[in-house]
Amino acid sequence: VHYLCADMLSPGFFDTLATLLQEVGLPVVLLGMHCCGALSVVATQIYQTMPQCIALVLCPCCSLRNLDLKRADRLQLPQ
Repeated sequence: VHYLCADMLSPGFFDTLATLLQEVGLPVVLLGMHCCGALSVVATQIYQTMPQCIALVLCPCCSLRNLDLKRADRLQLPQ
């Protein structure tokens, strides 16, 4: 079992995650704890773009607002 506790909005996060997923070499379950607002959208985008992720579990502690959706739209995932 591997855990990565990291800020999904920090520079270099996607590269760090991709490297870890390659090192593990197994299917991955993405768990988003306190993944509120735009972070839930980002976690969903990660799940959709990284084929190693076979499941997604989101545990937000507040609701998604329109402002969060606009913020998430500005985040760029690697293609």
